[in-house]
Amino acid sequence: DIYADAERQIAENIAKRLKAGMEAPGWAKAKLASVGELRRQVAALTARLNREVGPKVAARVIEAYRLGGEAALDEIGRQASLATTATAGAKPSSRAAREAAVLRAREAATVPNSAALNRLVAQMTTAFQGLAVPMTRSAVDIYRDAVSAGGVPDVLLGISIRREATQRALDQLWSKGVTGFTDKAGRRWNLATYTEMATRTGIA
Repeated sequence: DIYADAERQIAENIAKRLKAGMEAPGWAKAKLASVGELRRQVAALTARLNREVGPKVAARVIEAYRLGGEAALDEIGRQASLATTATAGAKPSSRAAREAAVLRAREAATVPNSAALNRLVAQMTTAFQGLAVPMTRSAVDIYRDAVSAGGVPDVLLGISIRREATQRALDQLWSKGVTGFTDKAGRRWNLATYTEMATRTGIA
């Protein structure tokens, strides 16, 4: 959700910048001159994401670890209780007996230590921090492409065509994932899809 919101913010920023002064004769030149400001705004956004995401990722991973561990220990206790019942030929054990079995399983179980969990959290947050560069580059590229699309027909075809050309360029680029990037396997992701996949993979 955090990264999906970031995508929306970048899209709104780009659209707002392109729309401003659309009818001015020097629109394309003025838009290209403001690329630096767009880059700084996206950089500020990515810096905020880096600050916010780390604690949230850590909280989700730790919660998943806790719930998974409890579920596993409960299952161990249940199986132990069933085995005891089958051996004794008795009726299914009472709740108290099952809880006692769970406690024994908890004591006997070996679980990964906190250092391993901390390494996992650090690995995930580092991967997310690495998204800052492709985010900024993608936003600037899409902005320049849209300006180019709207700037070419400027003199010959007029303002209405410029507006349409710019909109078409934005639509086409959005369909590909404006803030997306390509991973080592050649797959293209947008931010929201990638970060959700990475989080789910890490938690699993």
